[in-house]
Amino acid sequence: MEIAENLRKLRQAKGFSQSELARRAGISPVQISQYERSRSAIGVRNLLKISAVLGCAINDIDERIEKNLTDEKLSRRIYVHDDMLFYLCNNWEKIPLRTRAGIIAETDNALKRS
Repeated sequence: MEIAENLRKLRQAKGFSQSELARRAGISPVQISQYERSRSAIGVRNLLKISAVLGCAINDIDERIEKNLTDEKLSRRIYVHDDMLFYLCNNWEKIPLRTRAGIIAETDNALKRS
């Protein structure tokens, strides 16, 4: 299933409008609309925020992450526990820049290998 379709189904299952999801995630409603129409790729930061608001794992939105998590060739597994995801989204600005850069780099690398 496509990322846009996954996002739309998860949002609708929670009963959120695009505007409500955007407000709760701290993202513009236009951006949510673009994600759901495959007009824009979801960056790691927004993926984390959206999944926290929807109460789902990041791989529920982007299935390529699940593929990488189960790939035997992947030496470092990326697994974000719901509590950690919630913490990251709510405290992102408090996390040191070097740590944020590492989180983003690891996630981006996993997505590129898919």
